[in-house]
Amino acid sequence: MHEHSGGYGGGMGINSTSLSDLLAPTIRERKPSKMGLDVMGGYRRDSAVHLGDLPGDTPECCEPHEPTPHNSSIAGDNVGMVREESCSNLFDDLIQTEDTQPDKSEFEDKYALVGNGPLGEGTFGLVWRCTPKGKLKEVREDKEFAAKIVRKARLQPRDMKYLLGEDGEVKLHLTMKHPHICELLEYFDEPGTVTLILEYCRGGDLFDAIVAQSKTTGRGFTEKQAIIASKHVLSALQYLHRQKVVHRDIKCENILLKHTGIAVEDNIFKLCDFGFAAHDSGDGLSDRLGSPDTVAPEIVVGTKYSTPVDMWSAGVLVYMMLSATPPFYAPTDNEVLRKVKTGSYNLSGEPWDSLPKPPKDLIASLMTVDPKKRPSADEALSCGWLS
Repeated sequence: MHEHSGGYGGGMGINSTSLSDLLAPTIRERKPSKMGLDVMGGYRRDSAVHLGDLPGDTPECCEPHEPTPHNSSIAGDNVGMVREESCSNLFDDLIQTEDTQPDKSEFEDKYALVGNGPLGEGTFGLVWRCTPKGKLKEVREDKEFAAKIVRKARLQPRDMKYLLGEDGEVKLHLTMKHPHICELLEYFDEPGTVTLILEYCRGGDLFDAIVAQSKTTGRGFTEKQAIIASKHVLSALQYLHRQKVVHRDIKCENILLKHTGIAVEDNIFKLCDFGFAAHDSGDGLSDRLGSPDTVAPEIVVGTKYSTPVDMWSAGVLVYMMLSATPPFYAPTDNEVLRKVKTGSYNLSGEPWDSLPKPPKDLIASLMTVDPKKRPSADEALSCGWLS
């Protein structure tokens, strides 16, 4: 497991009173994976607390900085992928040694934390590796799990609703049983913490897998590897969408690899982090949240949306898998979102000129600005390239 917060971490919503007209990212700081620095260049995009004034001009005081020079060897002049971080720098001054351990609790009666430290840090807490104790150890098939420990003191009432509400992360995720969805086995709602016991995926996330593979290929996944990963992700989305659930934060960091030490094409990819997931009862959704590189245009614009937003994001993932670059490169999140809004990406140059037409056709169909023209997960899975 990698040290980044990845898919086990949480996202960041919007402040409904002051930021209701702004898209809120799931990150505050954007920086490349440590492993990706020497492969994809040392470029770091500016961070943003929120993404304001998206449709209009950038104020003079907020003009985007010039990008840092880089020496990326990946595909043409594109800058390498930028990891969509959780708010890992928000609480650095608040985290004390004693704060990293949960209170004595029912969780501690059933599980023991293992390792020298947490696997990663999310917006509101830490993710640890844990093992079952006593009788539970005898009945659990797996011997290790991931424990996402959320500190209640850090949560606003809105965050509590996202986590524990009727349509919140916990209750929704508990119902998700699918081979390509990271399973939530149980949770503990205790005075100071909420602890989620999750399936432990040892292979890191899709971001790091692409970075590692680019060292071999010079661009990204091979077609075979991209086909396997795409089918697994689309299969998870097919399952969600049939239940009228929209994930709303499909990104490389939220796709985990089940195993470590085996080839990408032999691995199992699993969707995780249901912090932004919601049911669409038929009226559409309107919350403006997501991650800049993968968010769909209709969320940026502020119109009602539904399951097609996940299909757009899936197209972005396929693009990133094959090229190891983001489709919407810009030095600031605001500029990225302006490109997203108009669908300003291209499929020319390398590696695209060396790839056959079918994967490019799939990307173009998924990354269509008009959500009505995007294929559903069922339709995407039946396309020639994947079948």
